[in-house]
Amino acid sequence: MRVKSEQKKKLRRDFGLRVRQLRELNELSVKKMAEMLHIDRVSLLRHEAGLWLPEYPILQRISDMFNVSMDWLLFNKGPMFYNQKELEAKAAAAKLEAAEKHDCMKALKVEYRELLEYMEKYPVLRYELLLQFQKFLREQQGQQTPDVVKKEEG
Repeated sequence: MRVKSEQKKKLRRDFGLRVRQLRELNELSVKKMAEMLHIDRVSLLRHEAGLWLPEYPILQRISDMFNVSMDWLLFNKGPMFYNQKELEAKAAAAKLEAAEKHDCMKALKVEYRELLEYMEKYPVLRYELLLQFQKFLREQQGQQTPDVVKKEEG
């Protein structure tokens, strides 16, 4: 029986620390967070102090309001935020893409790299170059459209 009592105390204490962490992370006062959770200030303080564990509806409100997982909130298991794994995966993919782009850019001649950098910096340049390139291709193929001919004559 003594072991279960100690486990409950630890669960309440750890839960309280995580609730306080959430409150401080979101820069909320005790009063403001209690209002958001529809509980009184004293109850929130008791939760933070590890004296009480809230009932399920309050746990659900905390989870929903702050986008935290119940596993993290109660047991400190898994990521704190629901979308944390997704964000980490996106960041890793972006980093890989940037590294691949960097490797590809290294293989290009200096003038091509410089041109591509300017095209990224100035979208108008990219647009104008693409228009000129399309015009060049049509001329090479002898397939000028009437619109292009009218613009050149006008």
